[in-house]
Amino acid sequence: MKKLAVIGRGLVGCLAVGHFLRWTNWHIDWIYDPSLESNPVGEGTNLKVPYALYESLAFNWNDIQQLDATPKIGILKHNWGGADYLHPFPSNSVALHINAISLQNYIFNKLKDNDRITCVESNVVESSALDADYVMVCTGSPKNFEDNFEIISSIPVNTCLVSQCPWPMPTFNYSLTHAQKHGWTFGIPLTNRCSIGYLYDRNLVTEPEIRNQIKDILSELKLEPSVQRIIQFRNYRRRENFQDRVCYNGNASFFLEPLEATSTGTATDILRMAYDHWLGTASSEQVNTIYRQELDHIEAMICLHYMSGSRFASNFWDGATRRGTQKVTDMLRYNQEFYEIIKLAIESQNPHQRTLKEVGSWTLNSYKINIQGLGLYHRLKALL
Repeated sequence: MKKLAVIGRGLVGCLAVGHFLRWTNWHIDWIYDPSLESNPVGEGTNLKVPYALYESLAFNWNDIQQLDATPKIGILKHNWGGADYLHPFPSNSVALHINAISLQNYIFNKLKDNDRITCVESNVVESSALDADYVMVCTGSPKNFEDNFEIISSIPVNTCLVSQCPWPMPTFNYSLTHAQKHGWTFGIPLTNRCSIGYLYDRNLVTEPEIRNQIKDILSELKLEPSVQRIIQFRNYRRRENFQDRVCYNGNASFFLEPLEATSTGTATDILRMAYDHWLGTASSEQVNTIYRQELDHIEAMICLHYMSGSRFASNFWDGATRRGTQKVTDMLRYNQEFYEIIKLAIESQNPHQRTLKEVGSWTLNSYKINIQGLGLYHRLKALL
């Protein structure tokens, strides 16, 4: 029997163990450092995540009710360059708002006693030295970006002020995505609290200015924070995510800001890429190419929002609009799949017209809704 080593007990590590327990007969060494803490944030997901949870863990609404999760029917977009609008999900689908720690603890407790899993409490320094046929590294953000990573410069935010606000029950069932003077804010409704995050560029505005502005935003939403913290980050991806028997996932692989909530869904895609590679149906060159293309598509999908601009005039939006427009323009010139779905979204009258696949995490209908909602129809048509 072959052996897989999964390093990390965060949400992506938990999803990795569930995936390979379901789809292979391999033994799994689950290696993690219990002294390392995960960030207790509320997260939005896209439509891929509930499907992956069901496929690998038979996850259903009874399970969801045991956690802090709520259904997510879409994303409300406010103050961007077009009119305010809801990007609704299809009536036969739903995403989730989740407490990442609650979900990872649930998965860990459900899987840890399985006969095919050996839990090892250890801090692994050199993953390639492990006694395993395959290794999936889910250890969180890297400490050194010099050699193995590409920094993504098109995305203009690098810091988030997160406010956790207790409430007796959710008052909305969609994610909030509101443009602000110095960036944008998300809102994630869980059953017992709402998470509000203000994303901005710390090089253009001071932390006290953001804290003053978030007071007004929370007051408007009738929310009172119990905990606030600052998270700094970089947007990046690996140059080679699949290296022989070693694959990286989660923040060990990439990070793109949470606009459109693509992080966990992309992690499930990497699990499938690793499965295909390790079972011999795709070469390392093929899966690395797919990995780069998917992150390119997500980056461009995010940049459509910055290209749209906002109702605010500020240094942030001057630079963000320029960067977003440049990325989208480059993708229309050099990426065939992105060009084709933008062209279809503008020219097709049928929202259900078949395309080869989703681009980023949007279907053709989602592109049509967001291009109109963001006020980009004429600008994109001119670029085509």
